[in-house]
Amino acid sequence: MNNEGVYGPQSCGVPGVVRFIYVPTSNPVVVKNLERGRKYFATYFDPVSGKREKFTKAEEGENGSRIFSAPPGINHDWLLILESK
Repeated sequence: MNNEGVYGPQSCGVPGVVRFIYVPTSNPVVVKNLERGRKYFATYFDPVSGKREKFTKAEEGENGSRIFSAPPGINHDWLLILESK
């Protein structure tokens, strides 16, 4: 059984300000319903090492979505932080 449906990404935040997306695996995550025309500063947090770094690449998705891959070298859970500029 694929546990991703049960243990899939979790998201919370303040609309138009910040969004936190917890990703329990090293799989890519699709972030939907991003506000059109709004710029975001993306960082990731590694809960194992405590390291936080700027996210450098996101792929354009459909209808205002973005696809974020796990940061290089991450083979466990991670946190994506999107802050509105």
